[in-house]
Amino acid sequence: MSKKTDAINLLYLEPDQESIRKDLAHFFGPRSEHFLKIYEKKKAAKEPGHFAMTFSWVTFLTGFVWFFYRKMYLFGAITIILPVGLSLAMEAMGIKDPGSSAMTIAFALFAKQFYINKALEHLVKANEMGIFGDERDAYLKSAGGTSSIAGGIALFCFLLIITAVLLTVIGNGGGGTM
Repeated sequence: MSKKTDAINLLYLEPDQESIRKDLAHFFGPRSEHFLKIYEKKKAAKEPGHFAMTFSWVTFLTGFVWFFYRKMYLFGAITIILPVGLSLAMEAMGIKDPGSSAMTIAFALFAKQFYINKALEHLVKANEMGIFGDERDAYLKSAGGTSSIAGGIALFCFLLIITAVLLTVIGNGGGGTM
């Protein structure tokens, strides 16, 4: 395991879990109690930090929008680029169904896991920077939480994509391939 992973795993074993939960709540922002329950599931796992079964309906239905709203820009970009790249590669090989449904389900299963891990990475970073008190709270709130602007832009792009797909389907007579 990497040094970063070891540091994250140590947070699950930290005796002062109340401070960890307080820091996580600052990072999570809206709906923090929901994510704290997932953190507790991961902490209670046979090996703390391992996968805890979750499913994000928002991610399942809107894909990348949730990642951008939760300031997870790299994951948002991956959820856009990976399916498109895979689809193009599969099409070039003559394979009709690229398995995008499986990817959508995988993103929905892992979205909240990624978010918990991102939060814990920032707790480790705050520890490494030696920041405490109000400065720590401000750092965690800034690093985490939500971005209505990024979420709104992502939602607008998502709606444009859906509109383009629908117009293409309608333009093709409502059937067949695009």
